[in-house]
Amino acid sequence: MRRIMWFVFVFGLVLTWAARPEPAFAAPGAETHPPQGDQVVMGDDFVLRSGETLDGDLVVLGGSATLEPSSRVRGDVVVMGGQGRIAGQVDGDAVVMGGQMKLQSGAWVRGDVVVLGGVLTREADARVDGRVVENPIGVWRGLPASITVTNRGAPWAWSLYHSVVQGLWGVSKALVLAALAALVALFAPQPLQRAGDAAQRYPWQSALLGLAAVVLSAVLGLVLILLIVGIPVALLLFLVLALAYLFGLLAVGWLVGHRLGQATGRAWPPVLEAALGTLLFMLLMAGLDVLGCLGWPVQVALGLWALGAALLTYGGTRPAEQALAHLSEALQPRGENPPPAAS
Repeated sequence: MRRIMWFVFVFGLVLTWAARPEPAFAAPGAETHPPQGDQVVMGDDFVLRSGETLDGDLVVLGGSATLEPSSRVRGDVVVMGGQGRIAGQVDGDAVVMGGQMKLQSGAWVRGDVVVLGGVLTREADARVDGRVVENPIGVWRGLPASITVTNRGAPWAWSLYHSVVQGLWGVSKALVLAALAALVALFAPQPLQRAGDAAQRYPWQSALLGLAAVVLSAVLGLVLILLIVGIPVALLLFLVLALAYLFGLLAVGWLVGHRLGQATGRAWPPVLEAALGTLLFMLLMAGLDVLGCLGWPVQVALGLWALGAALLTYGGTRPAEQALAHLSEALQPRGENPPPAAS
């Protein structure tokens, strides 16, 4: 049966195996007999011989799964941390996580083919009736990276799948950044508070500085890349900008937690302010995705605001007023004579 939430099936099947283990099919070269029922193989390889049929699902953890020509699996095939070589028929979905999927000549997958954190190779006559999905979770925002749709099926199910994956990715990002904010607040609370205070006191200046930094970095980085020899410098520039953006997010998160503590009339410790505030702020950023084209401009504005606050305080090492004074001096026209002193 087609499983829209295939990852739920994976974990559910593993739990089922833990509660009621069954013997797995032996590795190649051993004396074997046709497998019966669901099969879970850990740290070993599985081979389904030509002409044999597995009446159930197949899960291989830390090994390879090989379906020879004219073999058939009447369920799903899931390989984690290994390789899937399919030359037979799979009635359900074929999923590989952290490995390689090879659809060889004569392969027929009647469900979806999903590859997470791996590579898909497919011969020309390999048949897939469902969708072919490669690495659907993006690096930062959790958006689809490479998707080839061969049969749309039920549009509502595909939308539900993406909504669930994107929501889980957003929550996981928020939790990780909240933990990171707590660590920074534990060991370096003053820089975090200094940048958060700058974001509160100088919001427009921070946003404009963040925008200018992104534009200048893009132009300068492109020039350095075109010069070839400047590629390492361009990579270092982008790395510094990314770290500043990350620190700015944590600083704004601390600000959210600090204002929340003030609203409740309680003095929270900086660690709690940073963790809770960052969690709420990142959940807000992730929640803006539901607004579509109306949400991403707000996300960009908030990101530029956070980046500018980090740059305005030199990564939280100096007061924002010092940077504003330097910017004011740099923008002042040169060559002007100072006003005459009053007699």
